[in-house]
Amino acid sequence: VGGRTPSEDLIPEVDVFDFASNEWLTPGNLTDGTSDNAAFSDADHVYVVGGWTGEYTALKDVWRIASTSVDALDMEKVAPLQEARGDIKAVANSQGLAFVAGGFTNLNCRPL
Repeated sequence: VGGRTPSEDLIPEVDVFDFASNEWLTPGNLTDGTSDNAAFSDADHVYVVGGWTGEYTALKDVWRIASTSVDALDMEKVAPLQEARGDIKAVANSQGLAFVAGGFTNLNCRPL
């Protein structure tokens, strides 16, 4: 999800691995491209959090993508992070909680 090309352009495509067909598919693009974001999942959704814009501004955005189909992306923005972060890590547990840690803000790349 996301990333940059060698020329620093954002990569908007979302690639999905289909275990049943053993192949990678690209059902769509993130509405707003990002790089250096994090992702976690629950049973029905993948969440993409934070990252950097094309101008290296840290993001608060959180996208929820339905993970039930490889034919098209069904995504929406949900509650934003409390602080904009790029270069972050995220994980979810079985109790329905997600944790986001580390990263940097766009204020002189201040670590969090």
